[in-house]
Amino acid sequence: MLEDLTPPVKILSCKVRTIAATLNEKDAVIFKEACESHTWQPFVLSRELRKKGIDISDRTIRTHRTKDCSCWKI
Repeated sequence: MLEDLTPPVKILSCKVRTIAATLNEKDAVIFKEACESHTWQPFVLSRELRKKGIDISDRTIRTHRTKDCSCWKI
């Protein structure tokens, strides 16, 4: 009866998706496009977003761009 009992797979929300959900529609589109654009280097984008009050690391942006975050696994 319990042969197939396994722990559930926990999928953590990507911070890009979490932040986008808190922004108005126009800002969310701009934010997502910037995070996915290779025009912005992740460190520079992270720094500029911090100036605007959005705290996200360059590593998070890089992980999102390489599709290693949960956005692409759902």
